[in-house]
Amino acid sequence: LSNGHFKERTVERVIETLAMVTQLLPKYKLGKDIDVSLGLDIDQDVQTDVTEITQYLMYSIDYLTRNEKDDTMLMIFFNNIINKNDKFLQYALRENDFKDQVLEKYFLVKVLNENVYTGLTNRHKENINNEESLNKKELVSLQLLKKILTHESITPYFEGKLVNEANRSFDENYEILSLWSRISSTLLCNSAKFDTFQLTNIMIWVFMILENVSMSILKIFEKHTISSIDESYIDIELIPKTDKFYDILMNNLDVLSHLCQFQHCQKFVLHYKGIEKLGKLLGVLHTNCYRLSVHIDDKQGGKLTLNDNLKKNPDFNNWSKVIDKENNKIKSINFPHIKSLIIEILTKFLVFDNETTVDSSKIEELQNLMKAESILEVVLSNCAIDDNEPFIKERAIMFLKYALHNNQVNQEFVAKLEQKTTVDSQSETLLEEIGYEVDISKNGKIGLKKTSNSIN
Repeated sequence: LSNGHFKERTVERVIETLAMVTQLLPKYKLGKDIDVSLGLDIDQDVQTDVTEITQYLMYSIDYLTRNEKDDTMLMIFFNNIINKNDKFLQYALRENDFKDQVLEKYFLVKVLNENVYTGLTNRHKENINNEESLNKKELVSLQLLKKILTHESITPYFEGKLVNEANRSFDENYEILSLWSRISSTLLCNSAKFDTFQLTNIMIWVFMILENVSMSILKIFEKHTISSIDESYIDIELIPKTDKFYDILMNNLDVLSHLCQFQHCQKFVLHYKGIEKLGKLLGVLHTNCYRLSVHIDDKQGGKLTLNDNLKKNPDFNNWSKVIDKENNKIKSINFPHIKSLIIEILTKFLVFDNETTVDSSKIEELQNLMKAESILEVVLSNCAIDDNEPFIKERAIMFLKYALHNNQVNQEFVAKLEQKTTVDSQSETLLEEIGYEVDISKNGKIGLKKTSNSIN
């Protein structure tokens, strides 16, 4: 064998050996036998081990990439050292080399985004069962991803991206966050088993990211309204930011919606005023984003086009600002699907099973909170077909069913709102769909009364 070929075989055998040996170990040891770290200080022995492993990982990644070699065994080794010693990730995330070269450029971009995410997406399009079709590397990668996303040290790492690390621009940090949110949503929304510790760690960073991105969106609309700025400013100045905000927001709301099936996560949201914060974002989007009616116009080459019935509206030209004619989609500045997703999440706090015992006072408390935060009013205003928000009418109806159930105050509030507007066939149909109809008593008091379609 030539020296070069011998070296290649040696490197590959070392990687394979490390993968197999660490697979057999019940725990991967770092530092001395006696651990003097309290989690707040730095155990220098552990840090030294982590630094050496990081350097080895970087060398192996570089070697396998340059020589276009399979990296499955390296992924197994990487997975083992993180899953078999919680301290490794805690200490590794303090090192820029690990964060930049190993975690982001290699694991996030190359393995997760270019390999796993693309593979899962293609299989989904072909209606192939993803779980059964996963290869060894993909399975190991997803196992490692779940460990990282449920580890307590990942929140400070994400926080660093949100506050814009000094050595990176907004675009770089948010591009990384966007990739994390996309692949995280794919994994977590397809997982059903979490322990309380895992749920807490996930909720901390999901909620932190949602809160931060929501505040950034609120600031944009405090400074700008779509009607007051021209389309070129939207496309050049705002879209580069709202594209990233939208992607991160959409994926993290997906995760939150999935996790809110767990009571532990609902308690977390309530404790940190999540209902109020989601309600505020819902209200801002409702005020600033346009309700649209669009179609694909075959006469214009299959372009997304506003329907003719909107042309009489004086604000028609403003609506056209949010249509991306080149890419045939609604622009991120109008945040499509987001209101609908928020309403879906809020509904999960009100849903109960008639066959089980529920704390009626808790339900009423949440119903009243929805009214106090103007959520009830905003949702009622969204009970209409909107191509910017597919299925929002159906989700709004489901929300209102539970928000009005056995709550006289909310029922009277909705009835009075209906009386303030023109009661056309659409609003009458809405009340019928949620199981109520406007009732005016002999003394003139306005209220709702149940129909046969209401919740029992």
